[in-house]
Amino acid sequence: MRRSFLRFVACALATASLSAPLHAADWPQDRAIRIIVPFEPAGLVDIIGRILADQLSRELGQSVVVENRGGAGGKNGSLQAMRAPADGYTLLLSGLASHVIAPLTSDPKPYDGVKDFTHIAYLSGPPMVVAVSGKSDITSFADIIAKAKESKVDGYASAGVGTLSYIIMESVLKANKASIPHVPYNTAALNDIIAGRVPVGVFSYGPVAAQAASGTMRMVALSTAQRHPGAASVPTLKELGYDVVAPSWVALSAPAGLDPAIVQKLNAATNRILGHEEVKKRLFEDAIAIELMSPAQTAAFVASETTAWTGRMKSMGMIK
Repeated sequence: MRRSFLRFVACALATASLSAPLHAADWPQDRAIRIIVPFEPAGLVDIIGRILADQLSRELGQSVVVENRGGAGGKNGSLQAMRAPADGYTLLLSGLASHVIAPLTSDPKPYDGVKDFTHIAYLSGPPMVVAVSGKSDITSFADIIAKAKESKVDGYASAGVGTLSYIIMESVLKANKASIPHVPYNTAALNDIIAGRVPVGVFSYGPVAAQAASGTMRMVALSTAQRHPGAASVPTLKELGYDVVAPSWVALSAPAGLDPAIVQKLNAATNRILGHEEVKKRLFEDAIAIELMSPAQTAAFVASETTAWTGRMKSMGMIK
């Protein structure tokens, strides 16, 4: 009887320990951490995610894997992360596209990009690039606008209506009371720009920089606040007089309600990673500006971006 009772107590204690809440001091245990990248493999966000996963594995002494969940402008993967337990084992790469623009342009709103997530660390702010074919007679952004006013630009390529590339171009065209036909692309836009089938495009920096180095494309403007040392001759849209500072930023986030102590552990590990020379060198290739932020600063940044883009998109008539 006594043995049976002791076995019962032991089983009860074991069950209780399995169901007890995880404390930050216990995290991470022997269990893989996943980082959801809400875009397809091989893009810039995926590259950042894989660099971070590799380095976090070393920092935390635990397996960290990337899980690509692309689709719907980043909403699919973000929704999956939002619905996961806030236990530190599901993380997410959030960003301007998925956590600001997608919620603003969706009806119904899929989630609140600020309140429905725990924002942990700021990762990057790479520029978008306005580019033309190396064969083109367009040599500056001013050339694009001048030709647009004369209806001599057949089209510009973007990732689609409502995307960052689209908003950047429409913003500057509106400021000049000019228009260029929009040509949305899923893939192959770079090839069509290089071949001259579409005169102008707005892209992430990395792919364009590689083409510009070979002479097949020409960069004429950047969307960041400062020029990039790797493309020192390319002006920013801000320099050219436009109220457009729109880096395609990325942050590390998690479901809302993550234990603050786990948040602090992840923030400290991430900021150490961003300070590694090999990481800085790799990110520099994609013109990624590193800026270290605390969790509070990261959350405030996401909130400020949401406010700024809400006003900008209302002024463009994209949202009410």
